[in-house]
Amino acid sequence: LMLMATAAAADLRRVGGVGTGGAGALRRRQQQKRKAAPAVASAPMTSAEQLAARAVGWRKTGVVSVRDEGTVALPVAVWEVGAAARTLDAGGNPALERLPAEGLRALCGLQRLRLSGCGLTAHGVPWDALPATLESLLLDANALEGALPAAVGTLRALRVLDVSHNALTSLPDAIGGLATMSALRADDNRLTELPMAMCACGALEELRVADNDLAALPAELGRCALLAVVAADGNGRLGVDGVPTTLLRAPRLHSLTLHGCSATAEQLRELSGWGEYDARRRARHSARLEGGVVGDNGLDEGVDAALHRRH
Repeated sequence: LMLMATAAAADLRRVGGVGTGGAGALRRRQQQKRKAAPAVASAPMTSAEQLAARAVGWRKTGVVSVRDEGTVALPVAVWEVGAAARTLDAGGNPALERLPAEGLRALCGLQRLRLSGCGLTAHGVPWDALPATLESLLLDANALEGALPAAVGTLRALRVLDVSHNALTSLPDAIGGLATMSALRADDNRLTELPMAMCACGALEELRVADNDLAALPAELGRCALLAVVAADGNGRLGVDGVPTTLLRAPRLHSLTLHGCSATAEQLRELSGWGEYDARRRARHSARLEGGVVGDNGLDEGVDAALHRRH
C-alpha cells in the first residue's frame, strides 16, 4: 500500500496537480503569460508636460535654465517661478530680442542673470524692471548700441557687470553708484572714454576695457583702493600720456596690460609711479610662481616693447 501511495503522489506532481512540482509549474506558466503579454508603452510627455516638470525643478533649486534653446521669447513658466528664482540663465538664444518687464519684476529675489549671446538691444532690456537684488548681470555678446542706460546705476547690489562684445559708445556717470561692483567688463565695444564717476566704485577690483577706442584712462581710477587689474589692450589711440600716474600708484594694482596700444614699455618706465607698480607686479608674479599657479615662462611686462605701426 505504501508503494502504491508514493507512486500516486509522483504521478500527481508530474501533471502539476499538487505538491511543490505543481506550484513550480504554475509559476512557470504565469511567467510565460507575462512574457507573452504585449507591453503597454507609456505615452510620451507633451512639451507642456515637460515644461511643467522642469518648472518643478526650477522652484526646488532656484536655478532656471533655458539656455541654448533657440527661443524667441522665454516661456511663461520661467516668470511663474517668482521669488524662488535665484539664477536665470537664458544665454545662447540669439533670437531673443526683448524681455517682459512684468516677468522680470516677478523674479524679485534674482541674484544672477545671464543673457550672454542673445540678440538684446538696449530697448529690449526693461532696465527699470531688473530686480534690485541682482549681483551678477551678464549681457555680453548682444546687440547693445550707443549709450548704456543710466538705469543700470540703480542696481546697488551688483558685483559683476559684463557688457563686453557689444557696440556701446559710452558708459553712464550713474555707474558710479555701483559701490559694490568688483568687476566691470566692457571689452570689444566702441567706447571713446570712461566716466570719471567710476572712482566712486569703491569695491572695483577688475576693469576690462580692451579693444575699444580709448585715448586715455581716467586719473580718478587711482582712487579705487581695491583696483588690482586693468586690461586696456587693443586701444590704438591710448598712448603714454593717457596712462595717469595716479593709476600706477593705486595701492593694489598689480596688472596693467596695454598690448596693442600706442604706449611702449620704455615710455612707461619713465613715468612717476612705475617703480612702485612694477614692484607690486613682480611680487604678485613671484607669489603665483611659488604657488604653482603659473609656469616659469617669464614675466610679461604688460605692454609692447616697441610701437607697432599699422600699415
